[in-house]
Amino acid sequence: MTAATHSPLFPQVPDSADAVLEGLDPEQREVATALRGPVCVLAGAGTGKTRAITHRIAYGVRAGILQPSSVLAVTFTNRAAGEMRGRLRQLGAQGVQARTFHSAALRQLQYFWPKAIGGSLPRLVDRKIQLVADAAAACRVRLDRGELRDVTAEIEWSKVTQTVPADYAPAAVKAGRDIPRDPAEIAQLYSAYEDVKRQRGVIDFEDVLLDRRRPPGPRRHRRAGPRPVPALRGRRVPGRQPAPAAAAGTVARRAGRPVRGR
Repeated sequence: MTAATHSPLFPQVPDSADAVLEGLDPEQREVATALRGPVCVLAGAGTGKTRAITHRIAYGVRAGILQPSSVLAVTFTNRAAGEMRGRLRQLGAQGVQARTFHSAALRQLQYFWPKAIGGSLPRLVDRKIQLVADAAAACRVRLDRGELRDVTAEIEWSKVTQTVPADYAPAAVKAGRDIPRDPAEIAQLYSAYEDVKRQRGVIDFEDVLLDRRRPPGPRRHRRAGPRPVPALRGRRVPGRQPAPAAAAGTVARRAGRPVRGR
């Protein structure tokens, strides 16, 4: 072991489960030691949610309560997922996966799609604009660049709120959406967009999380593939749509007090 091992760049790995808790304030410690059942931590930006969550995972692993291969930490960005992986390694919780919601869902789809649907997983498109433009052309609707962005945003909102084209107009009015065009026309474009995707054999990012076309598949396939993740940990980003958390099946049952520090 070299002197660099003890530098801030190479922090020493805690030598026990209890050592993982060192440096946490009382509220963070309460989160880290609450290992039974779902827990929701409500706190603002920069208050230490990531610190509390990573220490909770590491404490559970180091105490032998959680198996690293059965824990999945989920967040919204690749940067945040990388940060969580780094923190978990520093705490001695190697083997725990940390992924974005989309990455975790895509991995599941890649395994189960051939068994439940048949064939290979459709190609994932990273931009909708061109498909929306093609859908508008099919409907003989002219959209300028700004309108294309606005209609695309309405389609994305509809999908993350699990609103089908037929229900778009009343749902948008009820939600107080600033609708860029006639609601019936946007619903038509939304439906045409889905048709274009099916014709071209592609899916978008929302389909990865919310693909309602996929049947459950035979019972023998339900226990195969990537290991089930009973200990699912999430990091919520304020202002994001609720769909990913709902799709991942994470429902908060208990609210914790805000945590401090980071």
